[in-house]
Amino acid sequence: MTSSAPVALPVFRASGPARLPRQWPRPSGSVAADLVRETCRYSAWTMEPSAPGPVAISTAAGTSPSSFYEVVHRRRDVRAEFTGEPVDGGVLARILRAAHAAPSVGLSQPWDFVLVTDAELRNRFWEHVQGERAVFGDQLHGERAERFAGIRIEGILQSSVSVVVTYDPARGAPDVLGRHAIADAGLYSTCLAIENLWLAVTAEGWGMGWVSFYREPFLRQLVGLPEAVRPVAWLCLGPVSTLHDTPDLERHGWRRRAPLDAVLHAERWHELMGADTLVDGVSLGGGLPPRS
Repeated sequence: MTSSAPVALPVFRASGPARLPRQWPRPSGSVAADLVRETCRYSAWTMEPSAPGPVAISTAAGTSPSSFYEVVHRRRDVRAEFTGEPVDGGVLARILRAAHAAPSVGLSQPWDFVLVTDAELRNRFWEHVQGERAVFGDQLHGERAERFAGIRIEGILQSSVSVVVTYDPARGAPDVLGRHAIADAGLYSTCLAIENLWLAVTAEGWGMGWVSFYREPFLRQLVGLPEAVRPVAWLCLGPVSTLHDTPDLERHGWRRRAPLDAVLHAERWHELMGADTLVDGVSLGGGLPPRS
């Protein structure tokens, strides 16, 4: 079987046992065909605890939470550093279980994960992204345009595997507990799953890049999503040669990170407070008396 036509890839959902092939992508043969054959019976992820990863984040038994904070600050949006090596299926399963363990409004778990390794699908998406890059680039002028020209925005073809994360507003509907007043709460939940996935990738020593230069209708058609399901992210992930100490956009002079002081408020929006007031030994807040 050749990759001359798009191949429907399995969508992993939230029920039943799950296993994965040992390596993704397979080193030879038609990757998409092998993927469909070998995974059609693995239609779901479980919520059972996964094997411990390389970075311990528990504070039990005297361990320190510092490892978790190290992962948070080491996380990077990766573009050019992917090695393209085949990935271990057990590690990929562990990462996706971490994503699936994210909190969600009304326990709706409105996300799905579409794994993409097919060369034609990735090339078609890459071409679409280049077109959107040109659209954005045409809006820039002068020094800003020059800076953008030197910034890489994706690692679609170089990464080991891609994951399309979707949002299904019908999951748990019509009575999604907690969503009646904030319609986007389900979308926020999906973004929490993505953040879990990103941190897990980093803890495993891999890298991840979130590609946002695309039009949703194109990606929906490309991977065959139902009309009501929204594609939230195309994620590139896999082993990397390095994770830079400084984010790409800061290294290229596009933007600099703002300090916590610039976004920390006290009680009201117009009351900024310095982060240096939050030091060890200073207590804040506390529970209020119960109301009758």
